[in-house]
Amino acid sequence: MLDLLFFRRRPRNRFSPLLLIVGVLGLLMACILIGLGVPASFARSQDVRNLPRVEAGALVSQPPGTRLLTTVQLPATAEVTEQGLVLFYIEERQAGGTPEGAVGNNNTSQGWQRVQAPPSPYRFVLPNGETVQAQFTPSVMFFNAQTLEPDAGAPPGERRIVGYLPQQALTLEATWEGNNLLTVRAAFAGAPDAYTRFMDNQPGGVFLMGIFCGITALLLLGAGVFLWIAGR
Repeated sequence: MLDLLFFRRRPRNRFSPLLLIVGVLGLLMACILIGLGVPASFARSQDVRNLPRVEAGALVSQPPGTRLLTTVQLPATAEVTEQGLVLFYIEERQAGGTPEGAVGNNNTSQGWQRVQAPPSPYRFVLPNGETVQAQFTPSVMFFNAQTLEPDAGAPPGERRIVGYLPQQALTLEATWEGNNLLTVRAAFAGAPDAYTRFMDNQPGGVFLMGIFCGITALLLLGAGVFLWIAGR
């Protein structure tokens, strides 16, 4: 009986296979981020850098279909939300998603699902005092924007409103459609130079995210292997 008690095989730790699986998936994610995400982000930043910067007075002379960067301002007379925003969209956290960006500085919508699009069409004020009408693509992104809780009734952290303040100056990455109409792919609170620098920094951010993901995955793999060996 004593021999059975002392030499009985210990049950394997049930957490070790889970840690091994999560670790392997984490390594795959890290490889995808570094191998695919970084080149895609670099290509995107170069695409933005090569876009022409068109002044307000030169918009009407552009041929329809021209992709460009231009500077606009939000109107002072626009309707303001309770949060003080005039141009915004609302997102909900996806199941299992992780929030990206901090309050006051939204850089990406990874882990969030758009549930209310920005108002479209929307009329912006140009630096020369004229106005231009804009429509937004379904996946339009508001960079360097305010990120706030939409209302007191929503669960904390589950919904957010992303947008801009009245009279805020924006850089638009857009396509000139003619007839005083822009199709906006992205907006950035700031000057065109700041927007291009922001996009230039994205590949480095994706690379660091991949490295962090890889290190975390290796730690989980190590813990899984240790528990598996200890449970034998």
